[in-house]
Amino acid sequence: MVLGKGIFLTPAEIEQMRNVPELVFINCCHLGEMSGEANRKPTPYHKLAANVASQFIRMGVRAVVAAGWAVDDSAASIFATKFYDYMLGGAAFGDAVRTARSEVYRAGDSNTWGAYQCYGDPDFSLAVPQHSTIGSDGKVVAGGELRALVDGITLRAKTADAAASTRLIDELRALTSSSAQDWLLSSATCAALGNAFGELGMFEEALSYYEKSRRLHPADAKVGSLEELVNLSGRWAVELYADRLGTRAADAPADLRSKADALFDEAERMLDALVVIGETSERLALRGSLYKRKVMVAADATTRRQLLKQMAHSYGAAYEAGVMAKSDDAYYSLANRLAAEIVLGWPSSARRRRTKAGRARLAAIEQGLEQIKSIAATIKVGADFWADAMTGNALLGKCMARQAITDADLEQMRSIYANAALRGGSVRSLRSVTDHIRFFQAMADAMATPNRKDALVESLKSLRESVTAAAAAMNP
Repeated sequence: MVLGKGIFLTPAEIEQMRNVPELVFINCCHLGEMSGEANRKPTPYHKLAANVASQFIRMGVRAVVAAGWAVDDSAASIFATKFYDYMLGGAAFGDAVRTARSEVYRAGDSNTWGAYQCYGDPDFSLAVPQHSTIGSDGKVVAGGELRALVDGITLRAKTADAAASTRLIDELRALTSSSAQDWLLSSATCAALGNAFGELGMFEEALSYYEKSRRLHPADAKVGSLEELVNLSGRWAVELYADRLGTRAADAPADLRSKADALFDEAERMLDALVVIGETSERLALRGSLYKRKVMVAADATTRRQLLKQMAHSYGAAYEAGVMAKSDDAYYSLANRLAAEIVLGWPSSARRRRTKAGRARLAAIEQGLEQIKSIAATIKVGADFWADAMTGNALLGKCMARQAITDADLEQMRSIYANAALRGGSVRSLRSVTDHIRFFQAMADAMATPNRKDALVESLKSLRESVTAAAAAMNP
């Protein structure tokens, strides 16, 4: 949708909105056409409207009205006036739309009455109904309302900055502490809380609620919740080690390693069961992520190499499955497969020269990194968080393949990732960047060529800190 000269509203911009509205009304004009005939190919406005409206619904908007084609200005004014009169008067969304359409139809002289496509809950209203479950003291007094509020926090967390995330965590904890304990015995409510805490990076609390949800009603556990439980289990297992990654992982206390191993084992068990149901690209990527996290805390060189091979294989299979399914995010698995292959390709000694097979492997890796850059370019580098993040990751991959990060490389990556933060870099999305850098930092500490190790680890540490600082500067 055109907002002005060179300014457009597309699903990419919508995805980066920090605050999710409940109601969205998208109108469009006659584009200044005075003649009754247009000589150019008709623009599929109905498809454009559906595309933008669908993105709003996925974000959590309750109701969307979008013009499916250019509307008559006079008729559009009648529709909007009647629609808002009814909505602000407390009418349900479906009733307001029907009444506004009828008013425009009676006015005649245009087909604008049928132009408006409507999405969402027909019973949604802007006014609080008389039977609201909110008590007179402002407290939540029904389990269903608690779940709705928790789901709302989850949606806001997906695009929240650092300050907003802190507020949302406080809000979520206040909800759980002030709600009736009986409501927390609902499997659905516990799953919703697990999802919300997970989005906010509170992995231990998220796991606690997901596990509680499974115990309450094991047969009712949703597949999506189980996949998220696998993901969070792996994340929390690594977080337990804090900075004891790479070679320092071997010095971790026995009780810590035992707890982390139990999390990894349970995650693999659940994932094995999910793969029996269906081997999707998402589940193959989940398996790759478990190997990626396990290798960061592996205690010996033999285990590391084996896990890296498994990581490369799983992400490779996930990428192929994603391409076959025409998945938009298949590049994620490609980037991670290349990350594993980069580390596996490092020579064990500064004196050891690359073999012919090693040089061919490096060439294939560089070709894959160029492919990632090409994918980023199609998404529009400089205007989308993930496009910039992919560009930065591709440059990082090239540096890691040669085990050298120059000052110019470091400044360029800092600039790219800082720009990504400007393009909708929420805490959640920026964490994916710092986690990727952290993986390479752990691998450099454990497997880099001895004469390059210290400089490489220091540069990666500096880069990770700069990304974190950029996020803090953007979100004070």
